[in-house]
Amino acid sequence: MKALISYRGIPQSPGWATGDFVVQAFTELGFEVDAYGNYYGTQNKLQPDLNPFEKEYDLFLYMECGDGEPAYTELKNVKQRTA
Repeated sequence: MKALISYRGIPQSPGWATGDFVVQAFTELGFEVDAYGNYYGTQNKLQPDLNPFEKEYDLFLYMECGDGEPAYTELKNVKQRTA
């Protein structure tokens, strides 16, 4: 199964953001996971070569920090599989 997980990373502490742990958990459960978003306060992408609009996903998990930065509203157009 393929999952898209959207969140903000922590640039000074890669691997310690809540989203990083969620990506790790889903990976260990056997999902093929793409991480979409930026590192907080930067334009550096979590997966620089990822274009989620060209893929289809079985699961989409959107995590919002509520810290005032813009939400990833463009993800409303990501393709999702229908059973």
